[in-house]
Amino acid sequence: MMPLLDAKLTLLLLPDLMILVTTPAHRRRGAASLLIEWGTKLADERGLKSVLMASEAGLGAYLKHGFKIVREVEMDLRPYGVEATELRRWMVREPVVR
Repeated sequence: MMPLLDAKLTLLLLPDLMILVTTPAHRRRGAASLLIEWGTKLADERGLKSVLMASEAGLGAYLKHGFKIVREVEMDLRPYGVEATELRRWMVREPVVR
C-alpha cells in the first residue's frame, strides 16, 4: 500500500479526474464508461498515469477500465451535512502503450 504522503504528492503531480456523476435515470447505459475511456485515452497518448478517488458507486467502472486501488480511506461526510462516513478509494491507472 502507498504511504499517505506519497499518495498526496502523486495527486499533486498527475492529472486527476475530479468528478464523474451519472444521474439515476441515465445509469447503466455506458455514459460513465465513455467518459472514462475518453480521459484514459488522452492520458495514454501523453504517457501519463490517471489518478482519482472513487466512491462505492463508481468503483466497478474504474476497475473495469484498468484502475487499481492504492489506498482506502474513511471519508467523514459531516462537513457536507450527512451524519455518516463513506469508504473512498484512491485509484491509479498506468498508461497503456497502444
